[in-house]
Amino acid sequence: MYDIELKYRKGKHRNILIAAPHHCESRNEKIGFNYERPGDKYTGKVAELIADKLECGLLICKNYFIDPNKYETSDYYNIIDNLKPSLLVEIHGHGSKNNIYEIEIASQRKTQHSEHFSQILFDEMKKNDELDKITICGKLDKIYFTAPETLTIQNEKWIGIHIELPIYLRQNSIVRDMFIDAVVKAIKTFMQVLF
Repeated sequence: MYDIELKYRKGKHRNILIAAPHHCESRNEKIGFNYERPGDKYTGKVAELIADKLECGLLICKNYFIDPNKYETSDYYNIIDNLKPSLLVEIHGHGSKNNIYEIEIASQRKTQHSEHFSQILFDEMKKNDELDKITICGKLDKIYFTAPETLTIQNEKWIGIHIELPIYLRQNSIVRDMFIDAVVKAIKTFMQVLF
């Protein structure tokens, strides 16, 4: 039905992996069993730009036939499991019309990482007038996209950050690039604090 693609690229820094499990290039493209849910338009491009700047690993699923971050049997999950990164950052998209995006870790045991990363990113974004108006939430009890069935975020083998972005942050290249700069700085700071 759609062109299915799994793209993995090694990076200089192997302790970080940036991933986009639901990438597509058109909002009409669907993923999952029977292609029942819309893909996350342009998330692969966002993930690639972040990975390029961090010189780290990149993993993108395009139009995948299952929801790859929810099944241990998926190629996507197995690549991550074999790499065992210290930090996995998944880029997702949501269809909210509001100027919000959410950063979350869907594990109560790791919510402190979500809150900490959110604060670091918030501080970076406040330095830019264009990004300053965007809301960030990293508190599990206050977010909508909690990723309760996402095995790649829920497991204890690595720290998983689940970032949900609205479409305007994914398709407006000027705002997207400013956001990517802030995320890259936040990831570097987060890694220095944790490791």
